[in-house]
Amino acid sequence: MTTTEKILAKADDIFNLLKGGLIDEIRAKATSTINSLNSWRNNLTVSFSANHFYWGAEPNVTFPSILKADNTETNRGGAYDPSTGIFTAPSDGSYMFAATVFVSTVTGKNADGSDPDFAKQVKWHEDMQININRYDANKTPKGDGTGADKIGEMWIGEDGGLIDGDKRKKWYRKSASATAIHYLKKGEKVCLEFLIWNNAEVGDKVMMSYNFSGTKLH
Repeated sequence: MTTTEKILAKADDIFNLLKGGLIDEIRAKATSTINSLNSWRNNLTVSFSANHFYWGAEPNVTFPSILKADNTETNRGGAYDPSTGIFTAPSDGSYMFAATVFVSTVTGKNADGSDPDFAKQVKWHEDMQININRYDANKTPKGDGTGADKIGEMWIGEDGGLIDGDKRKKWYRKSASATAIHYLKKGEKVCLEFLIWNNAEVGDKVMMSYNFSGTKLH
């Protein structure tokens, strides 16, 4: 027997001598109160935080595409799908989303012993745009931003810096973050979309990590 059924059964015992519509009124009020409490509790349990980390010879993402943060740290309410990278609002309300992206490359000496072309290193990161996008409930995100409502935006580009460690290796590192608060209707979707990447020249090693999180405010 559920908690609601136990409360209603107790109400029947107490008021079984009453006549008319009073008992029905009491039952309706009890049910309404319990439903309100359950709704409030459910709203507090909609939150997620997930990340992705990659280190290798080539970037493991293409563009345009959805950035799938597949390492889920918490997913209360199950509204975030780590296999698709898409959050689906379980109910109407105000939601807050945050995302951070970090990219780093390292390049060694050229085969002839000369230094690498740092201009190409920087060019690899120019026009790197990642959006926090919202989609209507009847639309499916494709990764290219078509039909999306942009609610957050990040750029990693030419304002980044070069770090010279020793004579054998050169590093390029850059990060960006975005935060968005938006009212969503039940079924609407939010995801990170990787829209522009001028993939001209890649270093010997590439590290890319990103975090995507969200919670329902009320």
